[in-house]
Amino acid sequence: MKKLLFLLLVVGCTFAAKGVTFTEGDFTFSDEPWEDLSINHEIDFPSDNNSWHQQIYVSSYNGTSEHVVIPSEVSYEGISYEVSHIGPNAFAHSYNLKSVDLGSVAYIGMFAFNSCYSLSSIDLSQCKRIGSMAFSYAKFTSVCLLSADYIGNSAFSMCYNLTDIYINPTCSLMNAPFTSCRSLKNIEGLKKEGDLYLHGDFGWNTTVIFVSRDARNVDLRGLYVDPGALEYCSQLESVIVDRIPSDFSVDNIDFNIFNGCNSLKEIKVYEPLSWGGMSMRIILPNGCHLYVPSGMADSFKTWDLCIADENGGERELTDDDIIEFGLSIEYDSMGNVYQYRESEGGVYTVPLSSGAVLEDNFKIGIEPAYSYAYIESVTLDGSDISSMLHDGIIDFSAEGITSGSVKIQFGSYPYIRLVASDAGYSKIYDDGMLINDREYIIGDKEHCILIVPEDGCYVSEIRLTDPLTSLTPSEANTVLVTPDEKRRTLYVYFKKYPSVSVSTSGAGEVLYRGESLRRDGVDYVVNTGKELDFYIVPDGDAVIDKVMWNDADVTDQVNNRHLRVTADTRSSLSVGFVRSGYATLTVTAPGQHSVTTMYREGEAPAVTLTPVEDHTLHSLTLNGESLEINDDNTFVLPALYGDNELNAVYIESGESGINNQEASDIKITVFNHTISVDNKPDDMPVVVYAINGCIIAETCKSIVAVDDSHRFVVVRVGGRTYKVAL
Repeated sequence: MKKLLFLLLVVGCTFAAKGVTFTEGDFTFSDEPWEDLSINHEIDFPSDNNSWHQQIYVSSYNGTSEHVVIPSEVSYEGISYEVSHIGPNAFAHSYNLKSVDLGSVAYIGMFAFNSCYSLSSIDLSQCKRIGSMAFSYAKFTSVCLLSADYIGNSAFSMCYNLTDIYINPTCSLMNAPFTSCRSLKNIEGLKKEGDLYLHGDFGWNTTVIFVSRDARNVDLRGLYVDPGALEYCSQLESVIVDRIPSDFSVDNIDFNIFNGCNSLKEIKVYEPLSWGGMSMRIILPNGCHLYVPSGMADSFKTWDLCIADENGGERELTDDDIIEFGLSIEYDSMGNVYQYRESEGGVYTVPLSSGAVLEDNFKIGIEPAYSYAYIESVTLDGSDISSMLHDGIIDFSAEGITSGSVKIQFGSYPYIRLVASDAGYSKIYDDGMLINDREYIIGDKEHCILIVPEDGCYVSEIRLTDPLTSLTPSEANTVLVTPDEKRRTLYVYFKKYPSVSVSTSGAGEVLYRGESLRRDGVDYVVNTGKELDFYIVPDGDAVIDKVMWNDADVTDQVNNRHLRVTADTRSSLSVGFVRSGYATLTVTAPGQHSVTTMYREGEAPAVTLTPVEDHTLHSLTLNGESLEINDDNTFVLPALYGDNELNAVYIESGESGINNQEASDIKITVFNHTISVDNKPDDMPVVVYAINGCIIAETCKSIVAVDDSHRFVVVRVGGRTYKVAL
């Protein structure tokens, strides 16, 4: 079975090979990827991993038939392929072609049926993607695109007979997909508002795709306008638009945005043409006037924009063709401008962007956007009108002004902008006044900047940029600065002092800033300065034994119990104390001996344990904690402090009728304080000892229960002993 699966995988890998191109009948098929310029990515043909079924496309058509059926599936060298695409230019210029049955084709490349002048019948209802200019000059009258999710630039351009389009509302439409479709009446599926057919999310990027042919006056402000939206609106008399739509990204199609708009008399535009120039000239109809904001006429006198003359030619726009209107407002980014409006609730303000045009409500407010900025000048058509400014307000209508070009210039005082990095709750003062991060220090006088780091922080660096200057604060964390015309930035950087771990052992304590640190443990101290002062205080008759700072012995640096150290990184302090006198060590062995010896603190007393005859040492505890016993019955005591108790437990040794084979078979298991001894002789006793040597249980049974006050015990079976954790 494994071999069969392997063979199938090998065959599948063979099917997945790329680079197949072959001809069958009038079609050439291929699976070579192609670059679709309309969407800027490569079209590839993955296989269906469930059926190993390959996808392939029609790369060219070599016939002259009027009616073509594209097969849904073709075979080549024993392999079946699904025909899923039609490649770019595959049927282009097939002048006799009248109808096409697409079979299972869902993707049509750019220029695929371009210039098929007789093509009048094709079902596109199952197509997902249609490339740029795919059906230019086709002859059909209606088209169904309900499955399409992408239609490329000018995909149906110059389809002069096309009247009705049925489209998927969520389909992505590129520039001018239906340009120069002069008979087009309706696009079903797009949202319709009045004379406008809209596409998009109906937020900021809503696009007008098509304008009704019966429209007379349209207001397109706030909308993107497709370059082909206004063509052949023969009844259209006036258009209001933010900017004239550009054909910049359309595929070099010879058409004009205002084709067939012969009744158009007024185009009102609020913004100059974008991109500085376009791929083709825009021709305004003869007799049309261009209304532009005051002061912007020259921006529209470019080679991109011209007007049709009486003889069917074209000419450049003159002053008579362009009419300025309204009060245009221009200003730089250092200020804000507001328009005052009235409503039933009173007067309110509306922010104006630079380039805005006022056609009513000519009262504006002007204010600097920053604390260091000021209003430098206000001009109307080049003349200074700063005298009209009162408390930051100009009422143009009160001055009898309703048109013209207003330019507002803002200046700035010398300043230093303050930026505090990693400041936390640190505070900064300018000449005694608390200031916020990224505020501006204004004026040309000398300023004293006081920096107060939060607890546990310090000022690590102060830099004054452009040019870069490093400043050193005084001991009081003050620095003097003077703003100048360079408008510099003062950066203050803070760092947290490193933490210090403090541990003690023995009789004594460590004080830090008057506070006692926890004894016989570890405390982390957040430093309030690089220099740390510790006070080391022994208890009673104890003395300082050893002081370690970052693994270095600094005992000799302790002066009158005071230790000063520098913390540059995370550090540690370890202090050990010893008593100046002697302490006691009591050695007990229940049933054998009890001895008390004296020793000096900080040392490891020498202890010798000698079991009595027929006994062996099986466990040791120091103050209740178990000590490790070596194989030769030796052990090592640590350095001791204070009074201590060493407890030794012995058990009887010798044989008790258990042989080597029986001993090796014995298994001891523990569960829930119950000891099970498996594979022992029935008459062999089991003795359980506590840690202090007392017998807890003695029985010939194999199961012994022990109360939960014991952590571990010694189990003796015959002459063998076993240490068991409970």
